[in-house]
Formats: sequence, C-alpha cells, structure tokens
Amino acid sequence: MNWPEKTSPTTDASEKRTLGEGVFRKCHGCGETFTAEQLADNYEVCPRCEHHHRLDAAGWRRLLCDDGSLDLWDDQLSPKDPLAFSDGKPYADRLRASQKKTGVQDAMEIGRAKLEGRAIAFGAFIFGFMGGSMGSVVGEKVTRLFERATAERLPVVLLQASGGARMQ
Repeated sequence: MNWPEKTSPTTDASEKRTLGEGVFRKCHGCGETFTAEQLADNYEVCPRCEHHHRLDAAGWRRLLCDDGSLDLWDDQLSPKDPLAFSDGKPYADRLRASQKKTGVQDAMEIGRAKLEGRAIAFGAFIFGFMGGSMGSVVGEKVTRLFERATAERLPVVLLQASGGARMQ
C-alpha cells in the first residue's frame, strides 16, 4: 500500500494575519460588526438598528456638498505657538502630532461648494484635530468664511463639532 508521505506546512502558523486597521467596525447600538465601507456608504448609520455614529467633516462634506464641488479657502493657514506653551508636552509637538494624524493644518475647513447645484459657503469643524478645539486659525477661518460669504452673497452652511476653546 502506498501511503502519502506527511508534508510540512508551507506557511508559518505563528504569523499573525491581519486585515488592517479599521477594516471592520462594531455598532455601538446593536453590537453587530460591519465593514467600515458599509457604514461610510450609509453615512455612519447602522443598517441593522439605525444607530447614528459620529459623522466627521469628510462625511458631512459627502452628505451635503455636490461631488467634487468644494473649493477650499485658506487651507494654508497654520497655527503658531507665540507663548512657547507647555503643559508637560510642548504645544508645538501637540500641533505637529494632530497635523500628522489628520493631514490638515487645523481644526476647520472652509470653502465654496454646491448644495444641489446652488453655490454655498461651507465650513466644517474637524473633531479629529485636537477635539475640534478653537484656536486662532479656527477663529480666523470662521471670520473669513462669513466675510467672504457676505461679499459674494452666499448662504453659509457651518457644521460645528468643537470641544470648545483651545486653552494653550
């Protein structure tokens, strides 16, 4: 009788296989697991229990603005640290970490967009940047948003998601 010889596995079972960070998300309402894409496609509303998860600035932009219509204003503005503030960690380091994490200069985006074909001035706080806290750049952007909207006679849509004033 010819018995097959035992072969060794070709892969190392000790290697941990992962799908990557953020591929799956658990609903805070019902506990069901969905792909991040499923929740994003449904504007962060659970398809099973209709629990509303936090919608970030990009999600609000996708929901309200016509595709590709947002033309950002003043996105080059960046915060400064004139006091060289430190509360155990230098403020400049906190800013750099938030900028690296989010890919934006500060906690707000503003610009001109279209909502169902109509021109609007659009602004959204970015909660992922230091809790959407309001520093000098955010204050300047709010001012510029309303000044430019007034000059161009545009309605303003401003989405507020802020943890309050930045104390540094």
